[in-house]
Amino acid sequence: MEPESSSLRQCRPRLHDGKPPSPPPTTEGEETGDWAELPRDALLIVLHKLEILDIIFGVGHVCHSWRRVTQEEPELWRRIDMLRLAKLEPHRYSQFQSLAHSIARRSAGQCESFWAIGFPDYYFTVFSHGVTLKEAIPKFPQLEELELSLHTDMFNDMYEVCAAAAEACPLLKTLRLNKQRYHCNSRVEDKEAMEIGKMHGLRSLQLFGNSLGNDGLAAILDGCPQLEYLDVRHCFSIRMDRDNMQNRCARIWTFKLPNDPMDDYNLPFRSPKRWCNVETPVRNLSFRWDVYWDSL
Repeated sequence: MEPESSSLRQCRPRLHDGKPPSPPPTTEGEETGDWAELPRDALLIVLHKLEILDIIFGVGHVCHSWRRVTQEEPELWRRIDMLRLAKLEPHRYSQFQSLAHSIARRSAGQCESFWAIGFPDYYFTVFSHGVTLKEAIPKFPQLEELELSLHTDMFNDMYEVCAAAAEACPLLKTLRLNKQRYHCNSRVEDKEAMEIGKMHGLRSLQLFGNSLGNDGLAAILDGCPQLEYLDVRHCFSIRMDRDNMQNRCARIWTFKLPNDPMDDYNLPFRSPKRWCNVETPVRNLSFRWDVYWDSL
């Protein structure tokens, strides 16, 4: 083994009686900074560069003055993205609801954008003081893009929201209505698709894991002549080998089939699920049955 060079020995800190060396004394006029005394304006500049999770779980626990800033400055809560939190802890939806209440209080009505997984109408009601999503949609006639993804209630009335948007939002061009998974034994349900078919200006549509069938898809194709992008991955109630469906979809520039790969899908999802004690055979499933969970 080669001996240590003198340069390495010089760079290694020396111990005195087994203890690390004392810090160098401060020179005259030099003071140690106290982060708790950082001016509020300067602190806000720093906080605006952090993710919402860092503000919730980090900054508020540093000291009392920082906690006050996170509680008293609504501008920190204008754009709230809880998607990352849901991906880290995907099964703790009830905790997300409590957190939403806390954020709503801190935002003091100044929240402009909010992203979250599950319970879309619940979150909206929290931030809009009791107004439901379907009641609020008509107040946005200039709306061009709408996403309501990963809602967990299989029996909700999301079609009513679609109906409200179809009637009140003639400029709507992009709609994403993605479920977390497709339920294999669920019956074909075309109510949402029928309402989407009334959105005549729609150009981009994503319906992951939806239970629409061929009639619903036909209504969309007939009612949305400007449609350029259509994603029906994991919509296994659709039978592309029937009703001349392949030819009818040929005009769509980008068309994602039910069995297409999920490489470019940026939301968490799970494999199709059978309901217990139901004997309905599963059809049209030609993919792996392991459980997927996007780690993005």
